[in-house]
Amino acid sequence: MQKPSDFDSAQAAGNIEVLPVGAYKCKIMKAEPMTSSNGKEYIKISYDINDGDYKDFYKRKYQNDSRDIKDKKWSGVWTVFVLDYNGNTNRYFKGLITCAESSNKGFKFDFDKPEALKDKLIGVVMREEEFESQTGEILTAVKAFRACPYEATDEQQIPKKKEIKKENNSLAGMVIDNGGDDLPF
Repeated sequence: MQKPSDFDSAQAAGNIEVLPVGAYKCKIMKAEPMTSSNGKEYIKISYDINDGDYKDFYKRKYQNDSRDIKDKKWSGVWTVFVLDYNGNTNRYFKGLITCAESSNKGFKFDFDKPEALKDKLIGVVMREEEFESQTGEILTAVKAFRACPYEATDEQQIPKKKEIKKENNSLAGMVIDNGGDDLPF
């Protein structure tokens, strides 16, 4: 085995700070209007926790990332589509805007300048969500679910975990005749 050239300077894996589900007082660090590959408009919100035990959670995570600067990514990101599947205002987008306006005295959202959400305070309710890894394993992550008024963050109910729908395998329990050949695994 050959020793990698960066072995001595590489950071060893250790304890990783994990954000628990909950509602957090946050600050919007950046707001970017975007368009998906199928033409749907959305807003990409980069945020960080602004108060409490997890203040600056995403900043610390970014700063502690030992990868080269071009490979680092800010992980406090929330994507909110403007319209729902029926072409109506997405209720989560409306909630984000309403909460930003009510949480920041004198602020009125301008559709021509969505970047003005930068530095605004909002509450963010985080829930646990299942996802499938590239190897097919079911894992969980804590992700932004909805906005809430900044001052009412501590009063929010936390939603149940979003689980992946399990497909009913219609072949379960069936005996398949493979002609006596051994299976390849």
